[in-house]
Amino acid sequence: MWSTHAFGGTGMLRLLLFALLMCIPVSSHAATYWDVEFVAGDFGTASQSQFGPLPSAMTIDTGTVFSGASSLKYTYGPECYQNLNSACGGSATRYFPVTNEHYGRFWIRLSSDYAVGVNNHSKMFGVRSQTGFSKIWFDFNGGTNLIVQAENTPTDGRTQNYQLNISITRGVWTCVEWRMRENTGGLSNGILQAWKDGIETVNYTDRPWRPAGELMAWNFILLYRQSGVGAVYLDRMAVGSTRIGCSGTTPPQDTTNPNPPTNFAAQ
Repeated sequence: MWSTHAFGGTGMLRLLLFALLMCIPVSSHAATYWDVEFVAGDFGTASQSQFGPLPSAMTIDTGTVFSGASSLKYTYGPECYQNLNSACGGSATRYFPVTNEHYGRFWIRLSSDYAVGVNNHSKMFGVRSQTGFSKIWFDFNGGTNLIVQAENTPTDGRTQNYQLNISITRGVWTCVEWRMRENTGGLSNGILQAWKDGIETVNYTDRPWRPAGELMAWNFILLYRQSGVGAVYLDRMAVGSTRIGCSGTTPPQDTTNPNPPTNFAAQ
């Protein structure tokens, strides 16, 4: 048994202070690369961002806003409903430091009449690599359930869809967060993690994002309008090296278990 008398009053205080400091986690080199509210000109620079090819595809909107003075609005005309080609286009790009692991967050709202054609995908935005090999899309698959569609994974020409267990209610702002980490050496050990309104929904730890020998790493977000009718609003999109949280403050350690898989049968 330790004797407190050997330390004296000051010595005991120092010991307690040291013990307290040892229990406090320290975040090293954590950063939010950018956090935008989609005011005019704040999504990239002139050389990095372009709203086009259709000026009306993506617009700064001041009528439906989650935070600040404006949001980004995707407008889908009748030509977009079941059209996956260039007739329904529009894109914008913003870069972040090249990395094998990152976190992101966005707020999203669907208009009351938003819909996607049956059996169609509607891409919202992609997380892309500097080599162009892997394209990780957040999109809606024939409804309002948000999924991740991974093109060219684990090999060129293949596409895999990952359920996020996130359904977006029309007419309501919803916070979505994600985490991605590259796999190593062609192994299935990449990470895809997601949260809805601060609650974890999936935590995949076996993603084969890239094959052996492929060194691609993520470094930009590509906003993209594809198919549907109605409107989609995005606000407070952010990317960083640590979890950002819905409010912009890193949340405490998440202890909520993700929802169990559905339609699962043990053989």
